[in-house]
Amino acid sequence: MRKGDVKRAYQFSSKSKIVGIHMEWVSHTMLTRKELRNFINEQKLDKRRVSVREDGQRYKF
Repeated sequence: MRKGDVKRAYQFSSKSKIVGIHMEWVSHTMLTRKELRNFINEQKLDKRRVSVREDGQRYKF
């Protein structure tokens, strides 16, 4: 996904949680964790709804 895709998903479903994973793998290098975090901040997206996972980090829903 690219930045615009993340924002569209965020806007489309107000009850969804979006988690960026596998950010720096070779086949997923379109967007880095840092770039996505910056985008989330710039767009003032609710960090309870959209987040970027670190390697090895786990979430429980």
